Amino acid sequence: MLETLQSVFRDCFGNRSERPSHIKGRSTANQRIESWWSILRKENAQYWINLLESIRDEGLFTGSYLDKALIQFCFMDIVQSELDEICFQWNTHRIRRSRNAIAPTGRPTVMFELPENYGYLNYLITIPIEAVNNLKRDAEVTSEVIFCDRDVENVCMCIMAENGWTKDGILNNAISLYANLRNKVLNVLQQI
Repeated sequence: MLETLQSVFRDCFGNRSERPSHIKGRSTANQRIESWWSILRKENAQYWINLLESIRDEGLFTGSYLDKALIQFCFMDIVQSELDEICFQWNTHRIRRSRNAIAPTGRPTVMFELPENYGYLNYLITIPIEAVNNLKRDAEVTSEVIFCDRDVENVCMCIMAENGWTKDGILNNAISLYANLRNKVLNVLQQI
């Protein structure tokens, strides 16, 4: 999707004779990226894999549509918060000079915002806000982030209100909330 958006905006507002707006390549050929994925798995993703496996092993997850939606409802805001932190850490870390590399050194965010300071050109294209708003309207994009099925979310919100439960972003509370919501929803479904 991003590839398409970049191409459309470049075709409409950019100079087609310049470099392409995106490039494709296999990350398996990039040792730095592969190393980064390995670190991400060890330091973050493996924890989530283990947690979700333990929920499954306790019989609280069968892979049903409902279970997946409840997992998304209870955990995705926490996962997104962690991903935002990872993104911040990555974009603000210092890339050190390497003996054999021809790559620039510095912080990725600064390098992106000020490429001229590193001997590169800024290839960003200013897109009129009207074009962005038209695209949002045409694609029905909203600022509201929905992580699960809207109906499941509504049911969960009702059950939470009835029981005085909240989503507070604390992992242990999210685990309890998931188990409690799952139990309540399954009980309601059995009565139908």
